Amino acid sequence: MKIIDNLCIIDDDRICQFIIKTYAKARSLARNTQIFADANSALDYLKSFSDDVNHLPDLIMLDINMPIMDGWSFLDEFQKISPWINKEIPIFLITSSIQEEDKIKARQYSAVSGFYIKPINEELIMNIFNRLPNLS
Repeated sequence: MKIIDNLCIIDDDRICQFIIKTYAKARSLARNTQIFADANSALDYLKSFSDDVNHLPDLIMLDINMPIMDGWSFLDEFQKISPWINKEIPIFLITSSIQEEDKIKARQYSAVSGFYIKPINEELIMNIFNRLPNLS
């Protein structure tokens, strides 16, 4: 099983945040976890550490249905700043949406590595970590 240094959770649902963080810690999947309840704060964080790979996430788990800035808007902004981020960061969408249009839309973003439908459970989290590229 791959162990990453930095896991980033972007989800306004505190229960989802708690479940992901708890499983990641219990299974020793991530050494550090950053949680953002809104996408704007996550973007600010990424911009501020764009040239510091030690602080950038190795994985982003992103909800698409959030107030203020949804996951789609985050992805649009992430695409704009990604040329200045000195790290490839896989993004996995975790959503309550079962709309086929959302799955199709997700494929339009090169940074999106997967699309998963809530509820979040251990199997879903383990599946995501198993799909990560080998990290050195």
